[in-house]
Amino acid sequence: MVSYSGLDIIQDQSGKTEKKTKISKQGNSDIRKALYMAALSALKHDKNCKLHYQRLIKRYNYKNKKRAVMAIMRKILILIYTLWKNDKPYDPEYYKNERIGLQN
Repeated sequence: MVSYSGLDIIQDQSGKTEKKTKISKQGNSDIRKALYMAALSALKHDKNCKLHYQRLIKRYNYKNKKRAVMAIMRKILILIYTLWKNDKPYDPEYYKNERIGLQN
């Protein structure tokens, strides 16, 4: 799914030359456009995505914050696919409930 949408990460490498990693952009551009807006909305309203975004910026010292938004897009896409495949609703408190044993 990630590869189909073009959000998979590639590394341009030739011999000893290594360039920065980037997304492939070989997939469906309409999915990427929709996920971009969903990621911006999630950064504003979803606590988990906001914390993940801040962790990425702090950990990797992203000067270009769009790379962190791309990571959020990928996270949202994987979440959508997982929820659809397991036929479960989204639970923002999933990890918290899982740690204390409320989730089955």
